[in-house]
Amino acid sequence: IQGNYKMIYYDSVDQASWGGKIYPNTSSMSKGGSVVGTHMDCSKGCLFDVVNDMTEHHDLAAENPNMVKQMNNTLQELIKGFYVNNDTLYNSCPDGIGGEKCTANDECHCWM
Repeated sequence: IQGNYKMIYYDSVDQASWGGKIYPNTSSMSKGGSVVGTHMDCSKGCLFDVVNDMTEHHDLAAENPNMVKQMNNTLQELIKGFYVNNDTLYNSCPDGIGGEKCTANDECHCWM
C-alpha cells in the first residue's frame, strides 16, 4: 500500500474484490451470494485506489504503469528481507480433540 493505492501481485486471485457496503446484493446473488468464482489475473500487478474504490473492483494498473512499476520495485526490495523458516506444524490438541475427527462445527484450532 502506498498512499491511496494497493497493489496485488499474484498469478491468479480467487474470490477477487470485496462484496461492497451492502452485501449480498443483486450482483452477488447471480453468483450464489458469494465472491467465490471471481477471478483476477494479477501476474503483472493489479492496482486499486482503496480510498475511492473500497470494494477493489476497478483495476487501475493499465492506467498507472509507473505506479505499478514503482510499487513492484519496493516490493522486490522488501522481499529480500523476508524471513522464511522450515517449521513444521503439528497437532497439539489433547487426545480425542481435533485431528481426523475435526468437522466444520468443532473448535479444533490447536495447530502449533
